[in-house]
Amino acid sequence: MFDADPSLCFADVPSGSRPNFSAFATQEPSRTNWPLADGVISLPRTVGGDQDDVALEYKRVAEGTHGLLTAVGQSLAYIDKGYNGAVIVIPRSYSSHGHPAEHVVSILDSNEIDGRVGVFDYEDPDKSSPYPFRGRIRCIRPITVAPSAIGKRPSASKPSTQWVHLREGSTTRDVIYCYLKSAILLAGGGSAPPSYGIPEEMVSAVSRIDATADVEEFLGYTSDSSLGSQIWKDFWFKYVATPEVLTPFKRSGSTYVAPAAFTKVLKDDGSGHSQIFEGRANGLKETICTRLNDGVIAEDQAWEEMANGISISSGQNKQGVRSRAHSYREDVDSAVAQLQWIDNSGQPTDEGYRFVSICERFGGPNSSAAVKYFGATLIQTGHYGTFLHYVHRLSEEIFLDDPLAFSKSKGGVSVFDEDSYWEYLRVLQSHMENDLKVLRKVSGRSRPRSRTIFQAELTFLRKYGFIPESRSNRYRLGVGLPINWVRVNEAMQVEL
Repeated sequence: MFDADPSLCFADVPSGSRPNFSAFATQEPSRTNWPLADGVISLPRTVGGDQDDVALEYKRVAEGTHGLLTAVGQSLAYIDKGYNGAVIVIPRSYSSHGHPAEHVVSILDSNEIDGRVGVFDYEDPDKSSPYPFRGRIRCIRPITVAPSAIGKRPSASKPSTQWVHLREGSTTRDVIYCYLKSAILLAGGGSAPPSYGIPEEMVSAVSRIDATADVEEFLGYTSDSSLGSQIWKDFWFKYVATPEVLTPFKRSGSTYVAPAAFTKVLKDDGSGHSQIFEGRANGLKETICTRLNDGVIAEDQAWEEMANGISISSGQNKQGVRSRAHSYREDVDSAVAQLQWIDNSGQPTDEGYRFVSICERFGGPNSSAAVKYFGATLIQTGHYGTFLHYVHRLSEEIFLDDPLAFSKSKGGVSVFDEDSYWEYLRVLQSHMENDLKVLRKVSGRSRPRSRTIFQAELTFLRKYGFIPESRSNRYRLGVGLPINWVRVNEAMQVEL
């Protein structure tokens, strides 16, 4: 609605002076402070990189009219928290009140509440549609977004979705289990070890790169002593960036080779411990060893490149320990916060403690009990169930209109093949981004490798059995992505 009619969110701004912007739906940032909005409408400017964020206060029919005054108070609290505006969205009517939206507007107006608070009402949504509220929401009081008391908010620099942000290598069950163990230790008053055994060659390399840098802060990409940073450093150096992992090479005769070091975190598939910075022909350590063997760099420079990465003019840069710590922490922090296993102060939540307890009681993070609990948390708290709902409803709409959509004719037979599958996923992504406004792609963060459409989402859904894992069953003519609704329903019934 805001996209189509800017006057709904810039009501007091003349039409010729309104900024150019886009709009998409998202959720509260990781580890945000109370009170928590039911949703967030972000309005990134197309020029300048700033964005306005509008908090959403949504009331259901079942909450009754007593929720109306709560909504007014919540909306004002969101403004005080730093949002540029707030919208109250309430039912068109209640059995005890025929015009609740107009009543809320009269309260706001009589108390001279400024235009940063808007009021919308809605008819019963069409739950069979991927666009359940289309044509069913009405603006009663438009808003005028205004600068926040805490200053401008930068436009999001990474993709934003309504479901949890996960990455295949950096948010595995054991990664999160180990991270939570560090959080429980330090949040409970325990102490980190006096030293993590960082190799002296690495310490010297960091001092050459930045003589004023603290080596742990540099390699862990931290700059403060907050509880969150302490937890991160303990996890990073204890389980991932161990002395062996921080070592860029070893000698095999006269040849430099990658040292075949492993982290202390297990892979989700149970095949052993994970590797980082090596294990691929073009990995960071493999590249460093090639440069050593070719005489391009000396050993001191190899340690520096291990710490700081390698800039490659004709290809993808190689992340060093420092930059990888930054991106890894973004992934882990976001995941544990959105799964609600860590609160905004860095303390583990009851659910976080429960996951750790399950791992310790039933045989670790790869035990069936831990897998079940993690999968259920993805569907419920992580809103992967919401993602599947969008996929299902959009697919239903597409194939109802054309059961042979995306198929190829081969020998006179319609076939839904690999090319059909990727075309289908591109269409789903486009609908979520441009129509539903629940996905925003941003190219703000460089990655070592390009990613495919919904790569993380589909990987995790397969891993927990919510969609088929076998390549031969991953897609189906007239259906698109088959969803195991029995497994989804089982996950919805798990008590978290």
